Amino acid sequence: MRAIQTLCLSLVCVVLGASYASAQATPAPSQAARDQVVMMLSGYEFFPTRAQLEAASPEVAEILVTLIQDADQLPSLRVRAIDALGLFSDDPVAAIHFERVLAVGEMEETYLRHSLTSSLKAFGPRALPWVQPYMSHADMQTRLDAAYATARFGGADGVEMLRLRKSLEKDPFVRDQLTKLVSQGVGR
Repeated sequence: MRAIQTLCLSLVCVVLGASYASAQATPAPSQAARDQVVMMLSGYEFFPTRAQLEAASPEVAEILVTLIQDADQLPSLRVRAIDALGLFSDDPVAAIHFERVLAVGEMEETYLRHSLTSSLKAFGPRALPWVQPYMSHADMQTRLDAAYATARFGGADGVEMLRLRKSLEKDPFVRDQLTKLVSQGVGR
């Protein structure tokens, strides 16, 4: 019995040691790379391209997510980080971030609305399930932003989602906007 316990303990140590070594083998993005991304996002008349952001660090998506989540950052920088994350349509870090934050939905309205648009911009119709609950959000501007982003980036499935939402919408202004978006079709 003692031999089995020793063997199990040894296996646990090996697994934990391998996990620790793996975590150490992939270091966090450097502070210099983070500072460079912050600098690129700080301009008013300049917005970096994906290539420019990737030149700062191969882990730029992770850097953007940490900036978005950092309550000590200026709101304008956090919004620009959300918008920049929308450039990474093939990055699982971006997909996981948008899916998670939109599922939870506990963020300030400005960040929420930018996340709706950026997720659809990055992932198109794949993001429709993440955005769909916001079509009936209590805040009218959030409903409108979800509708505009859906019309622009949601494809034919997005237009169909708008058509269905239009029949449920109680606010006459929002209903009128939904009617216009549906009549304009895909990619308005």
